[in-house]
Amino acid sequence: MHASIEEHSSTPTQVVTKALFNVKDELGVSQEVIGQIIGADAATVSRMQKRMDMKQNRVYETAVILIRIYRSLYTILGGSSDAIKHWLNTNNKDFMGRPPIDNMKNIVGLINTAEYLDSMRGRT
Repeated sequence: MHASIEEHSSTPTQVVTKALFNVKDELGVSQEVIGQIIGADAATVSRMQKRMDMKQNRVYETAVILIRIYRSLYTILGGSSDAIKHWLNTNNKDFMGRPPIDNMKNIVGLINTAEYLDSMRGRT
């Protein structure tokens, strides 16, 4: 008896939701911080984690950008969780002297952080 692939496959929103909460855990940040970054209130973040799914909307799009940022940091910093946390939480002159994680709490800052890391990856 063969199980159909469709029975076991996840939707893109489920994959992104799972990756988002893996990133949350790796970064050691609260649901509140994740919500600030992806533009969702606490209740929405809680529902997403409980259901392991989300709607495919702006929150989905910002979650994808956050995951991209994490993947870039992972590559640049050799996979060190401590180094990633340090980079995100340390004042950085390239982010107006603020920690990058603070910069990421609005859409422009989130995109700028992703582009900054893309340029850094190009140098490595």
